Amino acid sequence: MKKIIKTLLYFFLTIVCIYLIFAFYYGGFGKKISVYTSAGNNGKTLLFAHRGMYLYYPENSCEGIAGAKLHGFRASEVDIRRSADDRLIIFHDESCNRLLGLDKNVNTQTVAELKKYPIRLQNGQKSDAFISTVDELLGSEKEMVFYFDMKPK
Repeated sequence: MKKIIKTLLYFFLTIVCIYLIFAFYYGGFGKKISVYTSAGNNGKTLLFAHRGMYLYYPENSCEGIAGAKLHGFRASEVDIRRSADDRLIIFHDESCNRLLGLDKNVNTQTVAELKKYPIRLQNGQKSDAFISTVDELLGSEKEMVFYFDMKPK
């Protein structure tokens, strides 16, 4: 009987130790909150805002890039697609549904048609921002470094 109790105790302690190792190494279990800090270029590392800090601003928008810049980022990754009128636009998804609430694909709409719909925030609410072309983005943010993720047509 003592051997069984001793074995169970070792097993339990092993499980607790494994849990603590994972909790320490991975920051615990469960939902993580998003945290951002000032992220300027310290001369060695250039940190990129993903889609222009899309958790806090409209995704892939000039407003999101400007917000990233306000928070100290000097670079941003943005996604590029072609519209039906063959213009380069800042947009991630193939479908307009998630970001514009429009049940059509981006490449079937002209820039003028896409600009009728405000970009939705991550919580689904409409923002005051509209899609931008690459020309508009580059004209508004001259000091930022961009990584363009070209999406297929």
